[in-house]
Amino acid sequence: MNLKHLLCMLPAVLLSACATILIPQNQTVVLNTDHDSASVMINKMPAGNGKQVPVRVQRGVQKDVTIERPGYKPQHEALLPNHRSLAFSIYQPLNVLNCFIGIIYDFTIDKNVDFPHEFYFRKEPHLLVYHQADSQKYLKTGEVSLLGNVPAMEYAFIQVKYPEEYADLEQALKDAKKARQDLLASGKPLPKTQKFYLKGDYDVYLLGSQLREAIAETHFSADSIPTVRDWNNIYELSARVDFAELYDIRGKRWRHHMNRVNMGITWYFFNRYGECVDSIETEAASGDFVMEPNLLMRNVYGCAKDALYANYLELLRSERFGRIMAINTFNAPEFPELTLAKPKRKMGKKADALKACVTIGSPDGYGSGFAITEDGYILASYHVVASRVTDSFSGLFLIDHRGEKKPISVVRFSKQHDLVLLKADHSFEYAFDIADTSKTEPGTPVYTIGTPASVELGQTVTAGTVSGIHDLNGLRTVRLKMRLNDENSGGPVMDDTMRLLGMINIRMTDQTDNEGDCLAIPAETLSKSLQVVYKAN
Repeated sequence: MNLKHLLCMLPAVLLSACATILIPQNQTVVLNTDHDSASVMINKMPAGNGKQVPVRVQRGVQKDVTIERPGYKPQHEALLPNHRSLAFSIYQPLNVLNCFIGIIYDFTIDKNVDFPHEFYFRKEPHLLVYHQADSQKYLKTGEVSLLGNVPAMEYAFIQVKYPEEYADLEQALKDAKKARQDLLASGKPLPKTQKFYLKGDYDVYLLGSQLREAIAETHFSADSIPTVRDWNNIYELSARVDFAELYDIRGKRWRHHMNRVNMGITWYFFNRYGECVDSIETEAASGDFVMEPNLLMRNVYGCAKDALYANYLELLRSERFGRIMAINTFNAPEFPELTLAKPKRKMGKKADALKACVTIGSPDGYGSGFAITEDGYILASYHVVASRVTDSFSGLFLIDHRGEKKPISVVRFSKQHDLVLLKADHSFEYAFDIADTSKTEPGTPVYTIGTPASVELGQTVTAGTVSGIHDLNGLRTVRLKMRLNDENSGGPVMDDTMRLLGMINIRMTDQTDNEGDCLAIPAETLSKSLQVVYKAN
């Protein structure tokens, strides 16, 4: 082959795959957000702010687009190439010089597929629903679990063809889901596809973190409440994933695709005693995410997190949620009046008070309590016995100052006030008089007797000071500067003269953050909430 032949072949070589060589690597796409305060990110990198955000992107490489707006949930969509440019068609006749080999190459290169020049977000953004402090309860984050507590839940994998004749992507999703359901109903095997699982350990743990973030972002988190907390108006919110559907959405012509997760969740509301007070079912889908072949599982998890957040917002928008979360005020008790024998002996020192105090135990734990009659009536915190509340109230017992153990039974209780009246076949040398109360003022030195940390430490005396008086939705409470443990709940609060001022309730505070602050229920509330009076001597 001589130089003349090489020069003749050179143009054909240079002009092979003309579109691939001549079309620029990048193009400009204008992202329309319709909001001045919107921030746009592409593949998690900041791209710009405002109503219209022009960006330079690499042709043919699908992009994750996220828009963030104040007061809205982050919105995820996929930017996919969807057409070939006019320049691509113009360059194709030049491939005749290389016997059309360049045409084959041009049509196989992703770079030769353009993005739309202007991109509009398809889905309406989810408006955040914020907590109304004056009228709604707060939430604590509970656990996220899978239906049946299985170790892993398989996603229902649904392949979606998204041809151009579909004016609405949502209709394409519905058609694909119905086709899968019809195939299952017919008994025919599903086509073999890659399997994806929502794992019950790591994945579900991370979904719990997403739920915690969502509760905080919408200002429902009980962690934002200061020391004094009304636990009648705090619910623990848990989520059970009932089903998860993974949609694999592919275009008619292009190899690029995106994914979306649709998830069904049952939400459970638990009160401070661990009782489920209500539940709500929701179903919502994530935004659209680009699936990178080497990061499939990570991207599927991103879809799952977004779907859980969307379900949470569906929950907040429901009318039933509004009813469940309405603030509870303290109501008048509905008990008939119970008349008890007034204590005869007057306490004069702390050693006398010790003889009136007991440890309250159950198979699940223990707390503190104190006698209010010499013939065996005892006051304690309801949450200490709540897990054992059955028709027979079996398994409850007391341990007195001598270490003697005796069975006890439940007479009546007030969940609102976290109080329970117990009865034991036991005689007390001393008892506290709940009718003989003194006015409590800030700065008053006080004492309590209880069972901190372990049963062996029963009858421990702890000193403190009244630091304030508070009102919690109709309940008057006394704030104390006194470092105690949860097991001190139910112990008496008394002054220097051994006069009863109230009862410790650790559950109303979070001592881990407040260096020894705790609350007590005033003595006058003890008798009113349980409708207990003394008969005249």
